[in-house]
Amino acid sequence: MSDTQRLLEQAIEHQRAGRGEAAEWLYRAVLALDIEHAEANHHLGILEIESGQIEPGLEHLQKAVERAPEVGGYWLALAEALLLAKRPPDALVVMDRARKAGLDSQTADALRRRIEDAIAPESRLDPPRREAIIPATAQATASPLPSPLISPAIPAQEPPSGTFVVSIAGDVRVRVPADIHCLTTYALLEQEDWFEDEISWVRQFVQPGMVALDVGANHGIYALTMAKLMQGNGRVIALEPTLTSADLLAQGIIENGLADVLTLIRVGLSGQAGEADIAIRGCRRPNSPQDDRRTECVPMSTLDDLLGDARWPTGVAVDFLRLNVGGQDLGVLQGGNDFFMKQTPLVMFRIPPNPIRSGLMDAFAGLNMEIYRLIPGLNALVPFGSSHPLDEYRRNLFACGAERANSLRQRGLML
Repeated sequence: MSDTQRLLEQAIEHQRAGRGEAAEWLYRAVLALDIEHAEANHHLGILEIESGQIEPGLEHLQKAVERAPEVGGYWLALAEALLLAKRPPDALVVMDRARKAGLDSQTADALRRRIEDAIAPESRLDPPRREAIIPATAQATASPLPSPLISPAIPAQEPPSGTFVVSIAGDVRVRVPADIHCLTTYALLEQEDWFEDEISWVRQFVQPGMVALDVGANHGIYALTMAKLMQGNGRVIALEPTLTSADLLAQGIIENGLADVLTLIRVGLSGQAGEADIAIRGCRRPNSPQDDRRTECVPMSTLDDLLGDARWPTGVAVDFLRLNVGGQDLGVLQGGNDFFMKQTPLVMFRIPPNPIRSGLMDAFAGLNMEIYRLIPGLNALVPFGSSHPLDEYRRNLFACGAERANSLRQRGLML
């Protein structure tokens, strides 16, 4: 199956499920690969008409007819859209052309009667022939399976500029950049979930009443998922220092109704408190040799300082610590001596590059923690030896002490 067909099928599934924003961006992704794609133009045009974007919708519906005049449903959709746009004479022109192309059905006859009823008697005698609507060269045969007609446009509440919501497993709504070239956006639309196997394991691990700390929460895929699993009983503290990602996560907290469970703190973690310039990777564009990058000055703290922060809930025991800190895991551990004396969480961390891997493993060993990896087929953790070859597709490892490991084995989450 080609990329175009795969994206198209996913877009249609989103549209049928009522996820219009996700479907729209997938249709646009199809058109980025093939601007003349008839079916993508047709479905995108319908979405635009339904959301009140009349002119762009008409353009896409017309393009669909031009590219596939043999599909009767495309003619009907364009005529219906013109009628909704209060252009019944133009709609009648489309129906005349469709009839000449061979379209003949009860549905088409009913639509023609509605169009004629909308035209004033004096206009009906000599309807304008606007050749710009459908080129006279378009020849067609009738399609026995016309697509459903467009429903009347319903005004929709405008989402924040440049973003939209993608729903993933567990009915979690994640707000992401409205750009198919952004990794998070593309991955969630393409797979309808996050691509890391570890998130499935986390969904089994998290229970109501737990406390989780998500460091480098980004758009909140893990933080929102864990907070939803708390079912109103528990706490997730999400740390995200960058403004754009933190804003998207803040909106996601509101849209999921998780303000009582999920606390967002706009700070990053490292080995010392202060400020730091961090590199932010932009969205990869077609034919671009590398990602666009910029730097942003962000506030930084340490795990130890975090315990004294006014926003830190008092008296909590952290069950789960996720580190997504761009290779700074060792510094985070070094800044958390007091934290790890008081807390015994399961830690999930990114696999570091070779030059610093041994130092990080030694740091966990100094905290009396063993390292584990996920076996996706079993959805269970197993010990990870220092000599064990790393799967090139595996992005995360886990670390915990003996007591936490025993509790995971009792739950069948570790072998």
